[in-house]
Amino acid sequence: MAMETPVPLNRKVKYFAAAVDDALPYVKASRSYLSDQLSGKKMGDTYFFYIPDPGTASVGTKDLDISSMNKNVHERVIAATIVSGKAAVDLTAWNKMQSIENYVDEIANPRGRRVAAEIEKDIIAKNVWISDNAFVVPKVNGDSGLNFATFQLLASKLRGVKAAGKKVGFAHPNLFGETASKFLSAFIPSEIQSRIYNDVYLGDYAKVSWIEENFMPCVEVGSTLPAITSATFHAPVVDGQISATDGTISVTGTNLFVGAAFTATYTDPITSATKSYGTIDLNGMAVPHEKKTFIIDSVNAEGTAGTFAGTFRFSTNGKTGDALNINTNPTLDGDQAAFASAVFTSILEANKSYFVMQVGDHDWLEFDSTKFPDLAGCENGSASCGGITVQTCEWGDINTRVSTMRIDVPYVAKGIDPRLSRIAYVEV
Repeated sequence: MAMETPVPLNRKVKYFAAAVDDALPYVKASRSYLSDQLSGKKMGDTYFFYIPDPGTASVGTKDLDISSMNKNVHERVIAATIVSGKAAVDLTAWNKMQSIENYVDEIANPRGRRVAAEIEKDIIAKNVWISDNAFVVPKVNGDSGLNFATFQLLASKLRGVKAAGKKVGFAHPNLFGETASKFLSAFIPSEIQSRIYNDVYLGDYAKVSWIEENFMPCVEVGSTLPAITSATFHAPVVDGQISATDGTISVTGTNLFVGAAFTATYTDPITSATKSYGTIDLNGMAVPHEKKTFIIDSVNAEGTAGTFAGTFRFSTNGKTGDALNINTNPTLDGDQAAFASAVFTSILEANKSYFVMQVGDHDWLEFDSTKFPDLAGCENGSASCGGITVQTCEWGDINTRVSTMRIDVPYVAKGIDPRLSRIAYVEV
């Protein structure tokens, strides 16, 4: 009987990359911003994204003077860090699969899907909360309130901020399963999207492609609502320079948890009126009647301290005389100086559970897969499929004479602009 020809290493790696790429639906709805900057970089390296500044403009029939208009370019700066999905395989098991079919079935698919699951889970957990606005869909007479209006509202909110790219929505399969009879028959199929997302693609509605995603979060609220007692704005250090208008927000409070969502009010420095912090569109203009949602994305074990997702640039910062001090290229409509005394209100209710649905523009999520430098003294391999690069490194233990194959999927992922994402908390 003829012996099977061993499968070359790089071909095996390519099949592994294909298995990972096929199991990352959330990542497929992303954009590459850094592909030309990542080659040869190391895990833990941080990169910065610069979001364009739409500047200022005015319309008038008499005053032609532009001397008082702000002419500087104030880009917003977002940081992202390279991490790696990884796995290991005993070299004997790796090498014994001499046929492609056996290797794909026993190594590439199960191990690749597991790596993909960890990557997908990590990316969603770190980025899904980077969204400017969220709303609650309560139960109606004990049944799910999810209906066509929910899907339409999520899509409309993105159009309301001038998002022009392809829009993709994600929700847990169980959420669709409970309500499929209500609306899935109205979804319009797309052959292109079906090829991209395979079995997890459900169809298009309101110009949004809807995808089943197992790692979309479910938020459970205890018997006592989360409450914020203080919020502190921190100007970040970026490229060694401190910006006073773009930063992070830390909070203290009680019963805080990841996914807790709040609106906030402040006292206007000029009129002393109570106002709500609002959202901003891609042209830097306030969105009418849409409140900014502040969402907790990290919290301590006691639930007494945490951070809000994303970075922030307020539209104004106090006043000089009778005029507000204007910040350019803001991320939210409202005053920075008044934020220290802002009043926060939870949008979620006690003793309730919510599935999270998300609609995002393709430009919202940055994703790039890269390649680490080869390790000296090891047999290195790499291959790419779709948007995924997989690296392998074979080394042996001189004491035990046992060899192991290390498998890495280096990547960087970041929700770039919260204006390009909207969330619905659906009570279950």
